[in-house]
Amino acid sequence: MNREIDVLPHIIYEVIAGSHSYGLNGPESDEDIRATFVPHPAHVLGLNQYRHQKGEGDEVYVPLTRLVQHLAEGSTTWVEILFVEPRFVRVQNTLFTPFLENRELFLTKKLVSKTCGMVKGLAQQAEKLADKSLEDEKIVRKKLMHAVRAGRMVGEALEQGRLNVYRMEDREHLLAIRNGTTSLQGVQEECQSVLQRLIEGMTVTSLPDNPDEVTIDALTVHAVTEYWKFQRWI
Repeated sequence: MNREIDVLPHIIYEVIAGSHSYGLNGPESDEDIRATFVPHPAHVLGLNQYRHQKGEGDEVYVPLTRLVQHLAEGSTTWVEILFVEPRFVRVQNTLFTPFLENRELFLTKKLVSKTCGMVKGLAQQAEKLADKSLEDEKIVRKKLMHAVRAGRMVGEALEQGRLNVYRMEDREHLLAIRNGTTSLQGVQEECQSVLQRLIEGMTVTSLPDNPDEVTIDALTVHAVTEYWKFQRWI
């Protein structure tokens, strides 16, 4: 991790993400960490600005200002960290609580569109590796599993207005995709079905086209300035 900027003391929200938060982890699963922190004013306003910072292994830290951009753009992998079960939350500063209380602001058609792109991309990557080595098939199956998982999750959000990140109801089905007890052809067809559901769902959903930028800006400015005041940075 780049120690030139020590973000760890300034983390305001941190979760265990990835397979653990989906309920799909196994004995060999890595622990993915996603976190956001409030950057120093110099790192927002000055020359030494930055967008994200990787830690050891599968740890990713982003400034709150950048996280909010990811959320507003509909990044599936970032929006879902707002909906993980409480047991996967490792840090939650009170300044971040309003974002969790208003997390539905980030459930928009942009999220659906981004997820469509994710499903397509993972399915295409899987096709390129198909019919190769046994090791490649494992990679293919993992990609297809996540394509189905993400597609189903966001498809439910179109109807329910929330993300069910922990996949209790379809856990066995998703693990069957990864573990090889479901045919590749069947999974590829399911990816197309999931994609079609998302596309059709966008035409009838009550989700807004775009997030409420005025409200999101107000939440962000308040959190950042209050943290700066607390730290006596301003």
